[in-house]
Amino acid sequence: MISCFFTNHLRWLKIILPAAILAGMCVYSLIEGPRRAPFLSSCLLYPEYFDGCVVAATGCRVMAVGSDMFTVSHSGQNADIKGIIPGLEKGQYVDVLGRFHKEGWLELEKYHVSSRRARLIKLGVSLIPLAVVGYMLCISLRSIRAGR
Repeated sequence: MISCFFTNHLRWLKIILPAAILAGMCVYSLIEGPRRAPFLSSCLLYPEYFDGCVVAATGCRVMAVGSDMFTVSHSGQNADIKGIIPGLEKGQYVDVLGRFHKEGWLELEKYHVSSRRARLIKLGVSLIPLAVVGYMLCISLRSIRAGR
C-alpha cells in the first residue's frame, strides 16, 4: 500500500491535493486570523473598533521607559503600554500581550523580554537551512554542468 505513494500513478493528484489543502489553510488563516488576534497596527488605525481586544505584539523595540509605562515601536508605529517590567531598558526587544484601549494604549497583561544574545542565536539557527539548501543547489548545478 505504501509503495503506491512513490509511483507515477496519479501523480497529478498527489501534487494538486496537498497544494489545494495548503491553499485552503492559507485562505482560512487570512480570513480568521485578524479576528482572533488583531494586529497592533490595525488597532491603532481603528481604535474604536478594537477597544477592549487582547492584542499580541511580538518583536517590539523599546523606545522609552517611564515610571509606570513604556513606549514601543512595532511595524514603524509607536504605542504606549501601561505597566511595569522590572529591569526594562531602552533598546531591548519585548513581546507583549495586552488589552487595547480606544485612547491608543495597551494595558500590559503578559510580557517576555528577549535578550540580544537569544535574538542572534535564533537568527543564526534560522540561517542553517538556507546554507544547506544553497550547498545542495551548488552541488546539483555542478553535476548538471558536468553532464551527469
